[in-house]
Amino acid sequence: MADPLISLETLGKHPVSELFEFCQKTRRGVKIVKDEWDKNLTVEVLIDGEMVGRATYAQKKEIAQNRAAKAALDKLKETLG
Repeated sequence: MADPLISLETLGKHPVSELFEFCQKTRRGVKIVKDEWDKNLTVEVLIDGEMVGRATYAQKKEIAQNRAAKAALDKLKETLG
């Protein structure tokens, strides 16, 4: 049979888990800040007190958190190489 389409390699890591692991390895402090749930939820990711990722989503707060973590990871990897 053909190889499965979904594997551990194709799935990747969960963005929030990957962010916390990356910050732990690089000895950086990470904090995820969520605003009050109104019509949209805004999630900000702070690394050593500096905002490096933000996302807003109306339907599900976990999606906003994942998008903010991914944005922060992308910025950190771009900055640190």
